[in-house]
Amino acid sequence: RRAPGSAKASLAELPGVYAVTEPPVTVGTTDSYWGRAMSPMGEGPAVGPVEVADVEAPGQVSGLTVGSGNAQVTLSWEAPGDGGSPIIEYVVQRGIFQDTLTELARVTVLNHTDTDVENGKTYYYRVFAVNALGGGERSEVALAKPLGPPAAPGVLTAKVKGKTIELTWVAPVTGNTAEVTGYKVYRGESEFELELLVELGPVTSYVDEDLTANRPYHYKVVAISDSGDSEMSRLAKGKYTPEEEPGFGAVLAMVAFGTIMVLVGARRRS
Repeated sequence: RRAPGSAKASLAELPGVYAVTEPPVTVGTTDSYWGRAMSPMGEGPAVGPVEVADVEAPGQVSGLTVGSGNAQVTLSWEAPGDGGSPIIEYVVQRGIFQDTLTELARVTVLNHTDTDVENGKTYYYRVFAVNALGGGERSEVALAKPLGPPAAPGVLTAKVKGKTIELTWVAPVTGNTAEVTGYKVYRGESEFELELLVELGPVTSYVDEDLTANRPYHYKVVAISDSGDSEMSRLAKGKYTPEEEPGFGAVLAMVAFGTIMVLVGARRRS
């Protein structure tokens, strides 16, 4: 036998034996072997070399993380030690119970997206690596629960207050849907020409101060989540109209036959 970096040396003499078990070797190295027949008449020619790689199954996959979205679960993990032989693939297992996981997919990268899932249902996952010797130790189990986007915000109202329009709405219920992380307010001069006005955090009101007098405004609100946006809320409308107040636009005093005539105009509040 000759180990890497060393000279060839006799390993064993075994009369009548055609197989030999070598003492422990270094995983990840490749040894070279020769064989020679021996008899009372002498030794035959050496036969070889035969290259033998010292390998074992891969180590345990670590760092398994899962992320839930709308009808999907994303998984990622860290590569383990390859046991002296390149990793061929990773086996992803899944189940609805932690102790009954079955094969879901085989991949050659360090991630996988599972799209064959139902929102609101809990799934368990684990991963192991495979090399030429076989499968390695299984990872720890991780669980995920995919959730759909929230329902549309409810009861949107628009109230004119002075030179502003105050919007209020009701947060959607998030039972088997993703948690609301914020809202988008859309505005337009018609229901069919709405544009994004502002993106907010998890609040349920907004005051629109950027208004033009006597122009109608149409509003809708959308809930934001990690699983996507909700449908739009129902429409709310508002229009800022300046109030009129009494005032003297012009005063004309005329003295005719001892009578004073006064013309009173109106002043528009700006």
